[in-house]
Amino acid sequence: MLGQSLLTLLATVLGGILATVGGIAANYYTQVFNNRAERQKFIREKCEEAYLLADQVKLWAKNENHRWWQKYYEEFEPDSDELAMLTHGSLIGKASWKEWLASEEWEGNQSTTAAL
Repeated sequence: MLGQSLLTLLATVLGGILATVGGIAANYYTQVFNNRAERQKFIREKCEEAYLLADQVKLWAKNENHRWWQKYYEEFEPDSDELAMLTHGSLIGKASWKEWLASEEWEGNQSTTAAL
């Protein structure tokens, strides 16, 4: 009788200890995986931010290059057909300069004028 109650008590204590250790291990690994996911999310957001900034710089550079060529034609060849194409021809059907600059149409005009 004493052996059976001791065996029951030992099984209960051992089960409690194993449950506690299992809970601690589960919390530890959950925390590790959450930290890893947070770190990856942070890195992904920073990479996306860097990409968007680089894309904005690229668009700005294209815009400045286009403005330079436009000023060049206005200063040196004010009556040229290329200037009319740059300033008016490609704007047909566009609501504004911003929409035209956002489109990729002026790149072709830019490369044409760059060769001249």
